[in-house]
Amino acid sequence: MNITSRYMSNNSFSVDFIGIGAMKAASEWILSCLNEHPEICATSYKEINFFNKSYNYKKGLGYYYTFFKHCPNNKIKGEYTPSYMLSPQVAQLIRKNFPDVKIIACLRNPVDRAYSDYRYNIQWNGRFKIFNDFEDTMKNDLDFVERGFYYKQLKNYFEIFPREQILILFFEDLKKNPRDFIQKIYEFLGVKNTNFIPSQVNQRRNITGQYIVKNKIPIINRIIYWIYFKLENLQMMRDIIEKSNIEGLFTNLMNFNKKRIRTRNIDVLTIEPLNKETRDYLLNTIYKDDMRKLESLLDVDLSFWKKQ
Repeated sequence: MNITSRYMSNNSFSVDFIGIGAMKAASEWILSCLNEHPEICATSYKEINFFNKSYNYKKGLGYYYTFFKHCPNNKIKGEYTPSYMLSPQVAQLIRKNFPDVKIIACLRNPVDRAYSDYRYNIQWNGRFKIFNDFEDTMKNDLDFVERGFYYKQLKNYFEIFPREQILILFFEDLKKNPRDFIQKIYEFLGVKNTNFIPSQVNQRRNITGQYIVKNKIPIINRIIYWIYFKLENLQMMRDIIEKSNIEGLFTNLMNFNKKRIRTRNIDVLTIEPLNKETRDYLLNTIYKDDMRKLESLLDVDLSFWKKQ
């Protein structure tokens, strides 16, 4: 009997937690620390992209189960895909399949998140390289700015999941006290040993600037990025691509075309810090209304973001 049949025959499989975001807010560190806990079994890597990619979701839950085939039934199981927050349909799909699942999200000052995202994308030789700089990316890449609208992304989850099933954390708290931060997640997941300290609790993960990425055939990825950029305002065409396997084929082709080299990335390390004008514009104009609504939704004071 294969893994899918074994789980589905006795209904023994369940996902206990799903991390949904945000991007560039310590998701890899969180997943690694969760995997260290002896009572938890998470996927071996993040970004399964099951619920947010139609070409994966249509493969069915049998496909999803295979990511947990190494997990004993008595362990708390889950995954972390930080881009789930960005897809409006994901909350409903998660609820449909796992109504009792616990939702985890770590939020970061949206301006700092955007700057970190930009640097990481440049390191990865990604689509932001078709623009001149951070400001040019901000003006022309709609998805880039959208990633920081946390209220817009989270309201669906609070509408369909009980609040006690949702844990919202802040990246800034992790920086102050990583031990308390991860133990708060352990408590939320209901492990017996909430005092467990993972070995990498004080280690940084996925540090930007430590490698460069070369395209084996440079023109391939640039053409695909250009196509996506041109289709950005043509929602119908984008929907067709995302619902078909074309996006999956594009993604696999781009990843195959990349070669990662372990060395200092001068292009990334020499990117200038955000100037005050850009930071203030994003924080006090672009994200202001969303942050106000987020404060109300979460019943928190986000002045620590506004003062940065």
